[in-house]
Amino acid sequence: DLLSEPLGALLVAVSVLTLLLAWREPTWWRWALCGVALALAVLTRADLLLIPFIAAAVVAVAHFRPLGWRRALASAGCLVAGALVLMIPWSIIASSQEDKFVPVTTGSGPALYVGTYLPGKGGTGGLKQDCKRTHPPGDTTCERAKRILDEVAARHPELDRSDALSKEARENLTKYPFEEPFEFGKLMLEKVRRMWLQYAHGGGRDTKDSILYIHGALVMLALAGLLLGLWRTRHAVLAFFLLVILEATALHTLATSYPRYALPLLPALVATGIAGISRWRSAEEPRRPLDWLTLFGS
Repeated sequence: DLLSEPLGALLVAVSVLTLLLAWREPTWWRWALCGVALALAVLTRADLLLIPFIAAAVVAVAHFRPLGWRRALASAGCLVAGALVLMIPWSIIASSQEDKFVPVTTGSGPALYVGTYLPGKGGTGGLKQDCKRTHPPGDTTCERAKRILDEVAARHPELDRSDALSKEARENLTKYPFEEPFEFGKLMLEKVRRMWLQYAHGGGRDTKDSILYIHGALVMLALAGLLLGLWRTRHAVLAFFLLVILEATALHTLATSYPRYALPLLPALVATGIAGISRWRSAEEPRRPLDWLTLFGS
């Protein structure tokens, strides 16, 4: 309850709403405001680091033909500028403390190592079980994931902990996909299922099948609505959020994957899914842009 996912969910939804506002009435300050909202989401959830740049790319491409490349790039530039106003000061502070460039956080190394370690099944629980298999009984190293990762990082004393674990993760990616491609591919698909089709309930509690089925059905229905809306309307805001979903899924397929990582995206996924479903029309009717503010408000 005290982690960053609930706040991240609010900020992602606000980011989508500000993007819709700017799309309906494009002015430089609306694009900049959208960038600020996206930056707040990034600073809350570092795994969403790319979303301001995804939004800027979508804005530039979608506006290139109707408005010309100058106005398209100006709109995208205002959005990026709004995001960087918040992100650069934080990056400067973090980089000065770590003596290296840090965009938001330095926590990627451990997550990538755990997520790509096939014997550990891409999770901390499996990592501990594999550690117990290779360590003598009574060894306390395997009781905490931090101790296991410290032991792995010690293989590269010339590097700091995060960089050492990142190097080990790269070695995993050059080893397991080629030596055990079927098992590694199975693990990646399982991590996608774990992220989206399980529900976040806190560690150590058993899932309830009834809730699990309802959660899975809602996620799949919302995703279907999003895809339907994109096919029917060709609206760039839907394309943006679909790209965000794909980026987050790809990241957590490589890194650690837990249901709580999908939580920041679920409210906006449900909103865009409902918007897409509500615009279902017969094939004979022409496609037309959505009145997004009406749908979002209702």
